[in-house]
Amino acid sequence: MIAGGHAAPNNEKIASLQSQLSESFTRLQHQASKDKERSQQVVLRASTLSATTEPRSDPVPNDLTLHPEVHEDEVFEAVQKTPEQRLDAIETSIAAIPLLKQSIVETYEKCQSREKTCAAVESQCNQRDVRINIRLNASKTATDSLTQRINTMEITLQEIQQSVVGLKACVRENKKKMHQLNESMSSCSQNITHSTVSVLSQDALMALERKLVSLKGKISRIIRKDIEQDLPEDQVTNLYKKKLPILEKHSKEAYDQVEKYTDQPRMNQRIAKSIYAILERSDAWGDLVCEKYDDLDICEIDASDRIPVEITPFSPTGPQTVFEFINDFNDSYKGRGTDQSKASKLWRSLLSNEVKIDTDQIKNNLGRLMEYLVDTYGDVDTITDTILREVENSTRPDENDYKAKYSYVKKIKNMLHRLREIPKTTQLSTEVWSSTVLSIKFIKRLSSLLTPSDDSKFSDVLRSQGLNPRKAKGQGALDALVDTIDRSIDNAARLMEREEAPPTRREKPRKAVHIVDEIDSSSSSTDEPSVNIASTQTRAQKPCGLRGHTHEMGRCEDFLSITPIKRRQMTEDRLCWTCLGPRSNCRVKMALPAGTSCSNIANVDKLLLCKGCVEYGKKNNKMYSPCNILMCTMKTHAVDHPTLEKLIQPLTKIIPALDISLLKIT
Repeated sequence: MIAGGHAAPNNEKIASLQSQLSESFTRLQHQASKDKERSQQVVLRASTLSATTEPRSDPVPNDLTLHPEVHEDEVFEAVQKTPEQRLDAIETSIAAIPLLKQSIVETYEKCQSREKTCAAVESQCNQRDVRINIRLNASKTATDSLTQRINTMEITLQEIQQSVVGLKACVRENKKKMHQLNESMSSCSQNITHSTVSVLSQDALMALERKLVSLKGKISRIIRKDIEQDLPEDQVTNLYKKKLPILEKHSKEAYDQVEKYTDQPRMNQRIAKSIYAILERSDAWGDLVCEKYDDLDICEIDASDRIPVEITPFSPTGPQTVFEFINDFNDSYKGRGTDQSKASKLWRSLLSNEVKIDTDQIKNNLGRLMEYLVDTYGDVDTITDTILREVENSTRPDENDYKAKYSYVKKIKNMLHRLREIPKTTQLSTEVWSSTVLSIKFIKRLSSLLTPSDDSKFSDVLRSQGLNPRKAKGQGALDALVDTIDRSIDNAARLMEREEAPPTRREKPRKAVHIVDEIDSSSSSTDEPSVNIASTQTRAQKPCGLRGHTHEMGRCEDFLSITPIKRRQMTEDRLCWTCLGPRSNCRVKMALPAGTSCSNIANVDKLLLCKGCVEYGKKNNKMYSPCNILMCTMKTHAVDHPTLEKLIQPLTKIIPALDISLLKIT
């Protein structure tokens, strides 16, 4: 039997099951004994009935009625089964009792296991409850702290609002006091004015008012012209040079008269306000005209003082690119004539017949003419073909004809310079230029123009830089080609000078004579060579870089008064654009890998070096030295150039005897 005594609910259930099982077992034993007795009675009655053959009509005796606790189905089962079968069933039920006990034990063990699981789960739940309580307490503490802060901020906000109300009240009081003070000051000033300023008579005051109204009308008529974004250059020049001085004269007179008028006690406030308003508008209009004039970069030199620019008529097969032609045209006609007159001059005199036929419908519209030229002839392929056309059509010189080779290589040098200036002088982007000029195909096209000796040297330079001569491309290949051409020019010039130099005179061996005879013969000789006067002249400290000029650079008006663009065009390959010295001296002292660097850059003051060129060289890893500010052609760089006052001292160091009144920087 399973021992009792457990306090847990499962033990109570097991005890209850045991008691019920005992009761069932007892009931089964009792029922079995009853069934056995009934079966014996049934057998006995059956035997009695079988012995009687005559049917009986009398009812069954009372002693044969069924037991009140026995149901009809039980009687039927008792009749159907033999007593032995019923006994076997009872024994089977009794034999099943141990199995039932085993099942009860297993159920008890499962209950204990579940009880342990429940206890573990209950423990975890308790731990979670503890943690949740801790978090709830912390949240409550934080909420309380935040609530306290909010309450504090509300209190502070209320204090601030109260302070603002107080400040507003103070401001209102101060305004009242200031108003009273202004009134008192105005009354004092009127008293002072009345005591110091002479009061005009009624006729004089009316005359002054009429004069002010007249000046207002004159100013209004001048500033009536709207300054539009696309205002032609000639109109801007007319406004700046003719209308603006007249406007300034009238405005100055109006300022003087209105100040005199406002001193009078009987002045008309409406007239004074209208004069001040028109003067304010005139100042704004004048500033706008000056700004427009500066943006257009209109040259202030009179037509009689202009350096004439020779314009080559444009032709699709000519030597000029369309952008070079447009730049020359704009430089020549800037600030001169209307757009319509410029368009007429351009179409009639400066375009080839082929272009005239295509532009006949727009010949009087300068903007559309320029747009057509750029759209038709301004692509990178057309521009590069135009630049290369002159050299490609030239005959290659003989290697031993140094003069012809020098001229041919100079053409290549000029061609390369124009190619490298394309991003600066055209509307093409650097990306478009690089994809064409720095490609393998174009570098091969350029190298095919070299003489055999220069082509061999170019291949050697490429190999020294780790580039494949057959597949050379990029900025490195173009720089190597420029360096090769520079060396070829120097070599050809040196050989050409040697070839043109007169042969040296050999002295005949002199016979041994007596000293007296030697003196006599020397004194009576008529073959004495003449003195070379040019070689004995004092050389210039800083020779001018223009061709044919032998005087000082600092005194040359032609060099100092022209623009940087013209300086570069007129001193190319003659003057160093960094130190302004002879270019041959810089190149002789230069190390070969330096390319076009200046060897005297250390002696040039940093103020004279263009900051924009310096930054461009560093950003793009260029080997050449930056330009002197006198030689820089970039307008965007000119913004960072120092003032002329700061440049006087460093300029006089590299240009002795400099006449600063002749100098033009931009």
